[in-house]
Amino acid sequence: MKKFDTFLTFAAWAYAATTIMALALMNLAGDRWWPGTMLLFGPRWMLALPLIGLLPLALWRSPRVLIPLFLAGTIVFVPFMGLHWAFPGPQGTNGQVLRVLTCNIQTGNFDAKTLSQLIREKNIDLVALQECPPSIQLDLPPEWQKIQTGIIAILTRHPIQAHEPVLAPHPPHIWQRHSLLPCSVITPSGKIFFASMYLPSPRYGLQHILDRKTGINPKKA
Repeated sequence: MKKFDTFLTFAAWAYAATTIMALALMNLAGDRWWPGTMLLFGPRWMLALPLIGLLPLALWRSPRVLIPLFLAGTIVFVPFMGLHWAFPGPQGTNGQVLRVLTCNIQTGNFDAKTLSQLIREKNIDLVALQECPPSIQLDLPPEWQKIQTGIIAILTRHPIQAHEPVLAPHPPHIWQRHSLLPCSVITPSGKIFFASMYLPSPRYGLQHILDRKTGINPKKA
C-alpha cells in the first residue's frame, strides 16, 4: 500500500501542477495558440473530472493529499469556472438603475420585432449592437437616439454623443474593421462613458485544427 500512497501523492500534485499550467496557458496564449484557445472556449468542467477519483482516495488513504487537491479545486472552480460568492448589498439605496443590453445580430439575421419588444418590456436604457447593418430599424419610442460606425451601433433613450471609433485588425482579414464605438451618455444621474465592442472571432484560429473524422487534428496547426 506504500506504493499506492506514493502514487496517490504524485497524482495529486501532478494534477495541481497541471491546473496551474493550464491556467497560465489560457491567460497567456488563449488568443495566440490553439491549445490555449481550446481552454478559453472549451468545456472547462472537464478539468474537474480528476477530483471525482482522487478526492475519495485521499479521504480514505491520506488526508495530507487534500492539500494539492484543494489547490487544484480552487483553481478549477474559481478562475476557470468563475465561482464566486455574492453577498447582499446595502438595503434602501436610491441609486439610478441603468439597464444595458448587448447583442450581435449577425448582419440582420434576427427578429427586429422581438428585440424591440424586449427593449420596451425590460425598460432598457442602453443597447449595444454588433454586426448591425445601417439599414436596421427598431420599433422604439421617438426619443430614442442612435449612433453607428461600420457595423457597430448604440441606441439609447438618453442624450448621446459619439466619440472617435477605434479600428483594429480582425484576422484572418487583412484590413482593419471598426472594433469599438465609444460615446458619452447623459443620464439622470450624470454623464457616463459607454462603448460597444466588436471583437475578432476565435473560430478562425480553431478552424485550422478541426477535422471531420477526428474532431481535432493538431497536425494541422
